[in-house]
Amino acid sequence: MPTRPRAATTVAVLSAAALCVTATFLVSAPASATTVDDLTTVDGYPTTGQELALREPVRTTSQDLTGLPDGVSVDRVEWITDRYVRLHINSAAMPGTPTEVELLLARDWNSSPDATFPTVLHLAGLYGNEASNGWLTATDAVDFYADKNVTVVMPVGGQASWYTDWVNTDNGETLMWETFLADELPAVLQAGWRANGVQAVEGLSMGATSALNLAARNPGEYAFAGAFSGILDTTSPGVPEAIDLIQRVQGRASATNMWGPFYSAGWQEHDPTLQVGNLAGTSVYVTAGSGTPGEFDPVPTDASTLTGQASVSLVESLSATTSRAFASAAAQAGIPVTTVFHPTGTHRWRYWERDMHDAWPQLAAALNVIA
Repeated sequence: MPTRPRAATTVAVLSAAALCVTATFLVSAPASATTVDDLTTVDGYPTTGQELALREPVRTTSQDLTGLPDGVSVDRVEWITDRYVRLHINSAAMPGTPTEVELLLARDWNSSPDATFPTVLHLAGLYGNEASNGWLTATDAVDFYADKNVTVVMPVGGQASWYTDWVNTDNGETLMWETFLADELPAVLQAGWRANGVQAVEGLSMGATSALNLAARNPGEYAFAGAFSGILDTTSPGVPEAIDLIQRVQGRASATNMWGPFYSAGWQEHDPTLQVGNLAGTSVYVTAGSGTPGEFDPVPTDASTLTGQASVSLVESLSATTSRAFASAAAQAGIPVTTVFHPTGTHRWRYWERDMHDAWPQLAAALNVIA
């Protein structure tokens, strides 16, 4: 395990960030869907995905697949268009209500029925993904991927889960997202959706941390891992406590239910900076803004918007600090990482949409598809 560069992350900064977290994550996630207006982000940016998320299925089908892990099956498939599908999966790891996954099928999925395609797993932020994945509703993902020959995979749900396997139930809920995403879901995609087993994963904020953890904890399974504005150093002094406060704000009982006691082996095993050596052979892309308001930040007009701006600025500066720590650890371990640290930018969807565009050429090369 590498020695961690501990430079700039301070308990004072982390504590301040934690105090601002409620306002911050109101900005970083869209609301539950009932109308198109409800899905419009605070950036005031309507998207094609918002309209799609509110459509009723044109048809609902069943899917009886073989070769899946024990206890895993497809409950139903909801076709919204010929390329946007809502897949409901019965998970053995998280039994009960089927877990929903949204798919944007590859460009040639319909025209080439014998072809197989790589997948890009998009992980969203802390909350707001209970009705639809934020990547669909808060960015131009539908339009961006329209001409790309990859299937985009977007899990729905996972509020404050960090897309990880929790060591304990939390408020009675079983959270085993890593098992679902790394084991159960790929089997379904390969058996029923012509996935070829070549995978990429990228995420924002909480999902950025999760993307690198998923790749590091499943070496060789992901050709590309992208982290946009993540907390990539989870065991520096004060970070577990800040994460715990974030979790409690979102209704979780305790972050110790996630990885055990703070600073324990469980936390270290889910710290991208400490696990960076496991990313050898994975194409890694890390980016963050500075926290200074930039081109996609509105001018605050009252106390509420001023508080919100301070929050997204502070958390983005924390993302930048921990992302730089990760990059230093990667350099020390000899792991190539593409880093893009912007001179401006805060914790907002418009910046993550830009990051998705900017990361695409490297992602496409890793998947061996035409950019």
